[in-house]
Amino acid sequence: MNGTVRGAFTCNAEADSPISIFWYQGGVKTVRHSPYTGQLIAAAWDGSTSLYILYQQAKSLKIAKVSDAGSFSAVTVLSTSLAAYTSGDLVASQGKWWAVWHETVGSQAELFQARTLLGTQHRTRITSSAAQDLEPSLAYSGGRLEMAWSRYTADLGAADLWVGRNTGAGWVTKVLATSGTHNNMPDIAGSGGRFYLSWTRDGVINAGDNTSGSWVTRTFSNHGYNPRIAAAAGKVFVSYEAVNLQGKIYVVERSAGRWTGGAVTGIRTGNVGIAAGNGSASIVYYSNSGLSARTQ
Repeated sequence: MNGTVRGAFTCNAEADSPISIFWYQGGVKTVRHSPYTGQLIAAAWDGSTSLYILYQQAKSLKIAKVSDAGSFSAVTVLSTSLAAYTSGDLVASQGKWWAVWHETVGSQAELFQARTLLGTQHRTRITSSAAQDLEPSLAYSGGRLEMAWSRYTADLGAADLWVGRNTGAGWVTKVLATSGTHNNMPDIAGSGGRFYLSWTRDGVINAGDNTSGSWVTRTFSNHGYNPRIAAAAGKVFVSYEAVNLQGKIYVVERSAGRWTGGAVTGIRTGNVGIAAGNGSASIVYYSNSGLSARTQ
């Protein structure tokens, strides 16, 4: 996090929405309007000087770069085969990036990727199944990528949680969670070569990590949605919108093996993301005044 939270946002979901870039540091938010327009899918800072954004414009998927100095790169088109909406994610490191997204192939949603991280690869199909592969989430740490996504039945009636690992040679994937009916809304984060995962199972928040070498997960008692996870300096943070608190954002923290949590005072709106660093977490959320952030 480097003391600063960087990200991007749009004010509405229209196809030609302006995309804005923000920096949040010490309680101060700086916003800069970009020349890019479309539906924002993901944003990722490369740990150095640049923020990458992944967005959809009509049937095209595009990626662009914004430097900390405020310069805007030319746009790279990754695909021109999108439907009206695609889910996807993006990671970046030291001027390189890796993007994943879903496209409709026949009647199935399948995952695709493009990258310059760990070698350059243009649009390539990842999955091929009789199911619907949606909601991919991507993380990079220690020279390795981990991905989580929801594999729905053909009629979207149920979903299992899948995970994959890649060091540049190809994806090794497996199913992680099949209990319940709906395992969806995954979010994955990496820190120190380890990976951390959150998702919902039938509306209940779940989290896990593979710090022991294999995935170990737990289920919380709270119902919620839109979980986001972050980890740094031995701490893990999960934020989500809590159903039993009228949509307030709730944050749980694991420190020294113990979980504690509570509602974020005054926030009763959309959970966008969470970043961790220096022993604390910064929550990015939508409020009546627009996009906001708070560190706690």
